[in-house]
Amino acid sequence: MSAIINILVSLGVNKTVFYQLAIFLVAFLYLKHFVFGPYLAAYIERRKKTVGHNEVAKEMSAELEKLEADYSAEAKALNDKMRVVFAEKRAEGAKEATRIIESGFVEAQKALVEGKKEIDAEYGKAREEMKSYVPSLGDAMVERLVQQ
Repeated sequence: MSAIINILVSLGVNKTVFYQLAIFLVAFLYLKHFVFGPYLAAYIERRKKTVGHNEVAKEMSAELEKLEADYSAEAKALNDKMRVVFAEKRAEGAKEATRIIESGFVEAQKALVEGKKEIDAEYGKAREEMKSYVPSLGDAMVERLVQQ
């Protein structure tokens, strides 16, 4: 043991080593209890919460993707249904427009025929009336010619 003490003394180690060791142990225990302990506990708690939240986030992301796919499929089906309904209503509108145009054309033809009949009747009346004026008109022309 004296050999070890001689080696320590030759290295410059004296009784202050025990004081330094005691100060180190007190400082280490203080820091471990008040600094490193709470920090490590907070770190472990944070890791527990983070790992749990990552799993929840992954689950929510997967659920969101599923809902988005469902919504997209439903929107496409609804869009296809709306196209069919729109095409049906467009065809119905075209048929109705054709029916209305044909009805208007028939009514116009009837009005045209009736108008022609009225014109022909008025023309006949005017002609008959003119026939009654022809003899007096002829006499008036002869009188004028004679007067000149």
